[in-house]
Amino acid sequence: MGQFFTAYSLQTISDFGILTFFDLFFYVLDLYFYVLFF
Repeated sequence: MGQFFTAYSLQTISDFGILTFFDLFFYVLDLYFYVLFF
């Protein structure tokens, strides 16, 4: 699941060229799931 959030975040960054609130939100979720499941 973490890979999905990372891919979504990277896709959003590539589309807008900036780091949005959602990018940060999904990045934190990615770290959370990484720690939780790995």
